[in-house]
Amino acid sequence: MILKYPSDEKKIYELFEDFAIDEKIIEAVKKIVLSVKNEGDSAIIEFTERFDKIRLKSIKISEEELQDAYKRIKKGDLTAIKFSIKNITNFHKKGIRKPWKQTKDGKTLGEIVRPIRRVGLYIPGGKFPLISTLLMTAIPAKIAGCSEIAVCSPPPISECILGVCFLLELREVYSIGGAQAIAAFAYGTESVKKVDFIAGPGNIYVTAAKKLVFGDVGIDLLAGPSEVLVIADSFAKQEFVELELLSQLEHGEGTKAILITTSNTLAKKIESKVSQAIIILAKTIDDCCFLSNEFAPEHLCIHTKNPESLLPKIESVGAIFPGQYSAVALGDYIAGPSHVLPTGRSARFFSGLSVSSFQKKISLISYTKEGVLKDKSSIFLAELEGLKRHKKSIKIRI
Repeated sequence: MILKYPSDEKKIYELFEDFAIDEKIIEAVKKIVLSVKNEGDSAIIEFTERFDKIRLKSIKISEEELQDAYKRIKKGDLTAIKFSIKNITNFHKKGIRKPWKQTKDGKTLGEIVRPIRRVGLYIPGGKFPLISTLLMTAIPAKIAGCSEIAVCSPPPISECILGVCFLLELREVYSIGGAQAIAAFAYGTESVKKVDFIAGPGNIYVTAAKKLVFGDVGIDLLAGPSEVLVIADSFAKQEFVELELLSQLEHGEGTKAILITTSNTLAKKIESKVSQAIIILAKTIDDCCFLSNEFAPEHLCIHTKNPESLLPKIESVGAIFPGQYSAVALGDYIAGPSHVLPTGRSARFFSGLSVSSFQKKISLISYTKEGVLKDKSSIFLAELEGLKRHKKSIKIRI
């Protein structure tokens, strides 16, 4: 079905609202999280058997298993993986937050940058082993300087993921998936030491769990089922648009593939080829940009005559792919930026995963007596708020 904007505006916004996490899922995840928090390993074993149909003998993967898996990676695959590692490393090295310090008028102000000490990376299971997600999460964490990096992935974990863990010198790997993995990271169990920060995408249950534990532990962003939105005009090549939508739909349940176009011809052709796509026919390119900002997609592809001209109009998106040769799959694997991006309209307030996601900024405030005298007006602000001891703590230094 093709929806028209603005005449079908109400239906379009209803579709956008449908991307929120259902309350029934939130309630189901709450039970899982509480069980793991209270019962530890036994709850993990129970949920793994229920959801993954596997009875775990050991939650943690041994270093010997990791090394054996690495040895079995094919030479050609290893070459491609190492090339991807090089690109991702080069990109993220440019995003390292740097400390700064300035001394003036008797005071020194600045920011100290520190890595988050212990982080947990969630690597989804599903139909295919997402080796790329391991690279896109672990490399920024390592560049940031995180001293402890734990990995969780649903069993059975693919040999290639285990092998890449060994290649990246990740030795703390657990066979845990779903909401139970997030709970183990957040609260710890007999086998899993709790972390300070959780990163990595997952299905709707993983995303709901991250949302629930946030506050007890830090999270990167809400990265749930995949999304792609394509803005296209009559200049767009049908085959490119079609495959951009279909490739995202390979991710399976919950994936959203949206085309917003000014071309009625393109809309009809895509409707006949991609039955699961949401297709919106807009009057102008400005309307396309407006609707894209309203949805705030994970991936935005711009297939128009002059894609660069639209960039100033785009406000909310995980990653932008302007131009018909900028396939999302290139960003998924090898371009450099992390493909762990906000979904579910959360790109309105979240950014994609980066080195800075794994770093903390600490404010530095140092005064001499000269500086206190220069800033003595703070006494009046303390007095204005009625905080007598605040006032006194400043006044005594003058």
